[in-house]
Amino acid sequence: MQLLEDSAHGYGCSFDGRMCGSFGVVSTISSQANKLVNTGEGGMVFTNNDEMQAFFIFSAGSYEELWRKHEELAPPEDVCLKYKCTVANKSVRMTNLQAALMVPQINVMQERIDHHNAMYNYLAGRTSAKFEELCGEGSSKRVVFIPQAHELVGPVYDSLQLRIMKDDGTAAQEELPALSSFLKMMQGRKYSIAKFSDPANARNYKSWQYLKGEDITPEVLPKTARALVNVCDLRMLCHDTELEMEKLATDIAECFKSCFVN
Repeated sequence: MQLLEDSAHGYGCSFDGRMCGSFGVVSTISSQANKLVNTGEGGMVFTNNDEMQAFFIFSAGSYEELWRKHEELAPPEDVCLKYKCTVANKSVRMTNLQAALMVPQINVMQERIDHHNAMYNYLAGRTSAKFEELCGEGSSKRVVFIPQAHELVGPVYDSLQLRIMKDDGTAAQEELPALSSFLKMMQGRKYSIAKFSDPANARNYKSWQYLKGEDITPEVLPKTARALVNVCDLRMLCHDTELEMEKLATDIAECFKSCFVN
């Protein structure tokens, strides 16, 4: 079995000290606008396989002798010549402008990861405190920040997922009646927060209808469906500040109080 690794939004994370994107014979990352490295659109393919590298070079748009510009990173000449005239040229090369945007971001990527994680941890702590302050003692158990939980995972918190819990702090099996009102109020305060269970959410399996639709229904995946109930999804920014996290924590608590606290 060979692993083809989709690390579109996973790069920067690690598992047991090894970076995501380094496990497969080939891996992909995205530099679309919501990703850790942002070039508007685009991405990269990684592989140590000469044949795959040559295929990607020519299918992406290399022609004539341009593959030689990869210099010492190019596959062996005999491999390149094998694919040069046999692979359809799709002209999907990253532009020089996008590459120029990417390079300085790669140089500060670890700093960006550290900042994302620091802001996430600050927000989680301040949200808990704001719940206790605004919604009453013990109310912080009503909101749970879902961590990238495994002890071997090195996380990148460039998004957050939080679950709204029942009064007793346990997870509900069905959507809480006030959830939509809570999200609408948060959206009214200019946050792009959404239900993870919303089929419009690209990270929700219900939006993956290019697969066999009958294989990815809630009836077929009951554990997955339950895991997504009452989970809210929000992107984080690489330039977030403690002041902005303080405001976000306050807004979460105030909107929760308005919608959930009788």
